[in-house]
Amino acid sequence: MTRARKSVGRWIAEHTTIAIVLAGIPSLVAGLIGAVAKRLDVSPDRVFLLIGLLTFASGLLTIVVLFIRYIVNYATLTSVELDEAITRG
Repeated sequence: MTRARKSVGRWIAEHTTIAIVLAGIPSLVAGLIGAVAKRLDVSPDRVFLLIGLLTFASGLLTIVVLFIRYIVNYATLTSVELDEAITRG
């Protein structure tokens, strides 16, 4: 399980742009729902609530992606610094 987590974190660090685009999918879905709801004459209250929830999910996913990227890069940075300290003696 640890290996799977490490590979996911590494993938996010290497493909940050793609990960952020994937995290933005709920916002795109919110836009589509808004367009369909307007066309079908659905109550705006429910539509706004759903759009708000999807947009919040998108923002939260983006923050999680950036946080994972930070953690993976921080671990890489500290291991490089540790290796340099060991080689210096």
